[in-house]
Amino acid sequence: MSTNQGTGTGVLSVAPDGSSLFSTPLPLPPVPVLTSVPKSPFIIPLQQVSLGLMFFMTNTVVAPLERVHLLMQNQNEMIKSGCLSTPYKGMKDCFLRTIKQEGIISLWRGNCVNLCKALTSQAFAIAMYKNSWHNLGDNRNDEFGELKFKAAIFSATLFHYPLDYARTRVATDFNYPMRVYHQFSLDSARKDHFKVIRTREFSGMFDVYRQTLLLNGITGLYKGYFLSFLEFLAWDYSNKKINQYSVTQEATFTGMIMPNIALYSLPVVFYPLTSLSRRMMMNSSKASIRYKYAIHAFNDIVKHEGLSSLYKGVTAGVTLCFARIFAFKAFAETSTIMMRSYFSQS
Repeated sequence: MSTNQGTGTGVLSVAPDGSSLFSTPLPLPPVPVLTSVPKSPFIIPLQQVSLGLMFFMTNTVVAPLERVHLLMQNQNEMIKSGCLSTPYKGMKDCFLRTIKQEGIISLWRGNCVNLCKALTSQAFAIAMYKNSWHNLGDNRNDEFGELKFKAAIFSATLFHYPLDYARTRVATDFNYPMRVYHQFSLDSARKDHFKVIRTREFSGMFDVYRQTLLLNGITGLYKGYFLSFLEFLAWDYSNKKINQYSVTQEATFTGMIMPNIALYSLPVVFYPLTSLSRRMMMNSSKASIRYKYAIHAFNDIVKHEGLSSLYKGVTAGVTLCFARIFAFKAFAETSTIMMRSYFSQS
C-alpha cells in the first residue's frame, strides 16, 4: 500500500495480490507528483482524478489475465461443483477454452466488481486512518502509529472483503451445462431429442450477495477473511524486514540485489494462503459447506489433492503481478507527461 522512500535500494512496501486486502499488487511505482509546474488549485484534484483513471485503466487492461488466474486457481473447486469438466493444461488452454465456450468479452467478466474493489479499498483505508483512528498516534513510526495502521486496515477490509468475494465468485462462474430437457418427437423415427442449456449460477454481483445471504447469512461473505488478513500481516512484516536489511546493507552488492529478489518472491511464498482463502470463498454460497474453517480446508485439500493443488495458477498469478506493474507504470508516465505539457502551456 505504501512506499518506503529512503531505502537505498528503492525497495517498496507492498501488499498481497489478488485476494489481498488492497488492490495494489506487488511493488507499484510511486504515483508521480508534479513539482516543476506553476502552483494551481487544480493540480491536486487533477492528480487525484489521474490516479483514479490509472487504477481504472490498469485493472481493465489486465482483467483477462486476472480472470484466467482465478479460473486456474480455483479449477479444482469448479470440477467438484460440476462447472468444469477437465482441468486446464495451462494459461493458453484456459484462454482458448474460455473464449471458445463464452466468447472473448467474457474475459472481462467481473471487471466492474474489480474496479469497485480497486477504487474503494485504499479510499476506505485512508478514511479510516485519518478519521476513525486519528487519536491513536501521530504517524506509523511511533508506538501507537503501528497499532493505528493495523486498526485502520482491519476496519477497511470489513468493507472491502465482500467485494473481493463477489469478484471471485463472478469471475469463476463458468458458463456450464446445467439442465437437460427431454423432448419427445412424433416423427416416423420416433427419436427422442435432448437439449442442453448452458447457464450460470449468478447473474451478477448483487445476485452473489443475495444467494450467499440467503444460504449462509452475513458470515458467508467473509469466508477466508482470517487467511487474507493473516496474509497481509505476513506481507507487512516481510516488507519491514526486507527494508531494514536493505538499509543496513545499502553499500554492498547483496544489499542491492537480495532485497529485490526476496520482495519479488513473496507472491509465491504466500500463494497458498491466497488459494485457501479463495477456495473457501468458492464454497460459501453452497447449501452444504465443505470447509468449516481454515485448518479443516487445508487438511482436506492436502489429503485429497496434494500440497501442489494450493499452487494452481501460480504462474498466471505472477504474470498478473508483473502485468499490473508495467501497465500502471505506463499509465503513470503517460499521465505525468500530459499534465506537465498542460501546465507548461497554461
